[in-house]
Amino acid sequence: MLVVEIDGDTVHQETPAEAHARTTMLLHEGVYFERLKASECETEEKALQSAKKIMSVLTKIKSTR
Repeated sequence: MLVVEIDGDTVHQETPAEAHARTTMLLHEGVYFERLKASECETEEKALQSAKKIMSVLTKIKSTR
């Protein structure tokens, strides 16, 4: 399982420690996380590149199983 989080570039206030506390339960269950900045998805072209990046991550995860 992969969770994709898109962080707002100007409104994201969560610290890395807070993010870790929020996701620890899922991490311990083997869930993978990938984080993107909102600016990485602000145009159709950038969104397509981000989707390709996510698919690459999924391929790597799948190959390790």
